[in-house]
Amino acid sequence: MSTADARQIREMITEYTPRLLPVAAAFAEGDMEAEDILQDVWIHVSRNLHRRPPEAPLGAWLYRITLNVGRSHRRRRRRREGLRVGRWGWWNRETDGDLPPTIEGEQAKSRIWQTIADLPALQKEVVLLRVVEERSTAEVAEILGRAEGTVKASLHRALGRLRSEIGERHDLRLT
Repeated sequence: MSTADARQIREMITEYTPRLLPVAAAFAEGDMEAEDILQDVWIHVSRNLHRRPPEAPLGAWLYRITLNVGRSHRRRRRRREGLRVGRWGWWNRETDGDLPPTIEGEQAKSRIWQTIADLPALQKEVVLLRVVEERSTAEVAEILGRAEGTVKASLHRALGRLRSEIGERHDLRLT
């Protein structure tokens, strides 16, 4: 690796780690695993920087790598744990403020994240990027390599399932 490549990777790490950490955390069972995922992302980036398509925006390329590495980590963990469904170890602070600080509120959070964990892969990624990361539909479509209409339809289906799962007891603002 050349000095210029090493410098470019250090700059990417500084700029993109805070943005990619919530994505990695969505696939992890804790902060340490999320950091492991990000470490694997940066290793992959350093080994494959020369393969990045020049027309691909850097952010979209890094998000795609993070999603793929996160999926791989989750698959390995599930194989090790006998296909046990992972726990979502983080929560969007803005949404967290809408729930009462009660056992019922904690149970609602758990049901929401379990429902998200059970969504099909595309719907889960769209919810993560569109709702949690608050990215635009166009950005999500670019990151996932899908049409904007597909992103909108996937989000609609995912949010419908979330609303039906948690019921009308909690007035969550998911869109």
